[in-house]
Amino acid sequence: MASTYPPPQTMKLLLEVDRNIIEAYFTKLSSGNFSSLVVDNQGDLLKRPLEVIEFLSGEDGESYAQHIIQTLLVVEGEPHGHQVIEGAVEDILTYIRRGGVNFRSGCIGVLFAILDEGEKQSGPTLTTIYSALVCEYLDVSPVSPERLLRALSRLVPLQSGVASSVPHACILSMIRVAASCDTLSSEVTEVVRKVQQTGGRHIRRRCEQFLTISVDHSALRNILSHTKSSSLPDFLVALEAYSAEQRPSTSGSSSVPTSPERSSSRLSQSTTTSKLRYAAYDPPKVTSKLRRLSTSSSHSNSTVGIHRRDSEESLSRTFTPGELALAAGRPQLEELSKSPKFSTPLLPTVQIIDEDELASRVDLIAFDSPFLTDPPGPSSIASSVIEPDFEKLWDALAKGNSRGWCESAIEEVVRRLQGMKDRRMTVKPADQSPFQGDLKILIYTSSGESVDHQPSAALRLKESDDESCLWHLRCIDEELRKDIKSLLTDS
Repeated sequence: MASTYPPPQTMKLLLEVDRNIIEAYFTKLSSGNFSSLVVDNQGDLLKRPLEVIEFLSGEDGESYAQHIIQTLLVVEGEPHGHQVIEGAVEDILTYIRRGGVNFRSGCIGVLFAILDEGEKQSGPTLTTIYSALVCEYLDVSPVSPERLLRALSRLVPLQSGVASSVPHACILSMIRVAASCDTLSSEVTEVVRKVQQTGGRHIRRRCEQFLTISVDHSALRNILSHTKSSSLPDFLVALEAYSAEQRPSTSGSSSVPTSPERSSSRLSQSTTTSKLRYAAYDPPKVTSKLRRLSTSSSHSNSTVGIHRRDSEESLSRTFTPGELALAAGRPQLEELSKSPKFSTPLLPTVQIIDEDELASRVDLIAFDSPFLTDPPGPSSIASSVIEPDFEKLWDALAKGNSRGWCESAIEEVVRRLQGMKDRRMTVKPADQSPFQGDLKILIYTSSGESVDHQPSAALRLKESDDESCLWHLRCIDEELRKDIKSLLTDS
């Protein structure tokens, strides 16, 4: 079928001769039977109609928007799927972003007007596009923030089975729009409360953020002042950073049951410190609910060291849902969770150490020696090889971008990845460069005893405060990319 597509040069020539020829060709393409295809095949077949739309529209943003709506309504018409077509979202957002000022103005005007009217039903892909565009281009919107907020609330899917990235992207965008609203309608808050009752753990948390932060304009101004750009992924990063800053004050006031073992550990720390005749090294900061993976060497590439991170670096600079999926993006902005057992991967055995136990252990250096040495042991395969340059390998895989949100903790994600068949992986701790604050994972294809020298995939994980994480994947192997995303989104 691909061989029947005219090349770009032919299309340009036909467009100059008779525009109706290309219009007829586009109508034939966009009226295909998409409903029987899986999401990945839909994305592949959509690439050609999107290219034709670009030829037809040229610098006319209004025409581009109308053709996009027409195509997506066909693709996501009844019965439509519940998954976001990531490739289409990324292609459309990127094309609009690269357009000129007049092109963007016309395109945004048409899209926001159709969104405000609410006469046409939106599928998950179009809803995700709306959410991203409203957040990014709110300042140039011809529609008031209050009306856009109500329009977005109508798009939030209340039924089960829809990809979690869709309501996630909607709620995030609504938090952003609320910053520009003088008042919130009861209609909007009622929708959010309904989603909160039926959504998963992460969606419930996002709804709670909307209900509390959307009425706190000082908090919203604080968040907006720390966004690197107006895009949805950057707004998510700023929102999470703000939530992390508020954590100490809220955790201190909450009463959490403490086990006798933890109580005695803290008492022992306190007593030990009071007996010191000189200042001891500061113990590591203890974070509630946070557990750290450690091995015999904290500086090995095979060590999984997960630390609290204050880095505000965004996981992505180019938005996609897997990104929104930026949000969604599981994803997508949200993508999520069932865990296989540890297999025997390239990594050495990993031991879980409680933070409080670790803190008391470090206090012993006040009595012993300023040096802590690991007992000698067999070196792992991973530590015997030359340490790979993660940043260089990351850049080499730039074409295979995908990102999103996972509701599982980073430790759980690592366990799933270690259970992959015919794969080996190395892990670089979050406190080591590059991309400090992100746990860095390289995944290799293996066959028997042999392992590829070049990684097939690179993954960055940024921890959140609720035992979930943002992920950013780069992988040029389509089959491996699907496998990894399945592990990140399986719940």
